[in-house]
Amino acid sequence: MMGKAKGIKEAANKLKTRIYDKQNRLQQDSPYLTSKTINKESKEILEMKKEYMKLTKGK
Repeated sequence: MMGKAKGIKEAANKLKTRIYDKQNRLQQDSPYLTSKTINKESKEILEMKKEYMKLTKGK
């Protein structure tokens, strides 16, 4: 059972890093992006955050 918990924690950490990176990139690039692209990226970040919350059970 221990292995599964470790795998979930690793997946959550990777996802957290991806969310952080994507948010930073979006923030830096936003002056050059169309509002359509910004909305799409923001939606993807939101979905990733929901997935992260499921993995960490809201922690």
